[in-house]
Amino acid sequence: MNQEESQQPPSETKERNAWEHDLPGKPGKFQSRKTTPVKANTSFAGASLSTDFDPEEAAFLGRIKIDLETPLEQTFYYGMWIMVVMAYVCFHGGVFGGKHSPPSPEMLKGIPIFLGAALSFYFLRQATDNYYVLDVRGRRVLYHFRLLSWETMKPAFALTDILTLAMVSVTRQSKHSSWEEYRLQVIKNNGEIVQFSDWDKDRYVIHTRGERLEKLIGCPLEVGGVDEKIVVGWHPTGDPYICWEPAGETTNRILLWVLGGIICTVVIVVLIALL
Repeated sequence: MNQEESQQPPSETKERNAWEHDLPGKPGKFQSRKTTPVKANTSFAGASLSTDFDPEEAAFLGRIKIDLETPLEQTFYYGMWIMVVMAYVCFHGGVFGGKHSPPSPEMLKGIPIFLGAALSFYFLRQATDNYYVLDVRGRRVLYHFRLLSWETMKPAFALTDILTLAMVSVTRQSKHSSWEEYRLQVIKNNGEIVQFSDWDKDRYVIHTRGERLEKLIGCPLEVGGVDEKIVVGWHPTGDPYICWEPAGETTNRILLWVLGGIICTVVIVVLIALL
C-alpha cells in the first residue's frame, strides 16, 4: 500500500474498492454489448453534483456550474505555447543557426512579434470563461460565454431533451507508459453529443459525478468500455436506442488539429516574410 492509499479513511478505501469491482467495462476489457432501449427523460430528482459542491447552496440557488475547457479556450491556450516555441526558434536561428546554416540575425526580428502574439493569446485565455449551468429549478441547461467584455448566458437545451448520460474513456499513450482518461457526455434525443466534463484520469471521480447528474436530471447513466463511443439509433417505431462501438478520432479533436495546422501555417508564412 502506497502513502496516498494509507492516508485515505478505511471507509473511503473500502467504498472505492467495492465500486471498482462492481463497475462494468473496467480498463483494459473491451466489451461488446447489446443495444439498450432508452426512453426520453420526463422525470427529475434533486441532488448534489460533486463532493466539492455544497448541497445546501445547490438547494438554495437551484443552479450548478459545469465547468470544462471549451474548444475556444483550448485554442487560446495552445496558441500561446505555439507562439512561445516560435519565439525560441527565432532566437536559436538568430544566435546559433542550424546544423548546416550560419546564424541569421534577421530571425531575431521575429522574437518580439511571436512573444507579443503569445501574450495576446494568454490575455485572451484569461478573459475567456465558458461553462454550462444546470438550472435545477428551471429544468434546463444554460451556456455561459465570456470573451473580454462580451458576456452572455443563454439556454442551451432543456432537461427533457436529454436521452441519456454517458461515461466514455480513451487510452492515452506516451513513450514509456499508457493510461486511461474518462469524461461525461450528454446524449440528446436527436443524437447530438454534448461534452459535459473534461478528461480525467480518476475513473471514480468521473463516475461519481455522473451518478449525481443522473439523479439531478432523472435519466440513466451509460458506462462504456475503454476506447468505445456511444451511438444513437432509432427503431422503425421511432423509439431511440443506444449502442457502443469502437471509437475513432472525435470531431472536436480533428477540428483542433486542423486549427493547429492553420496556426502553424500562418506562423511559418510570417517567419518567411521576415527573412
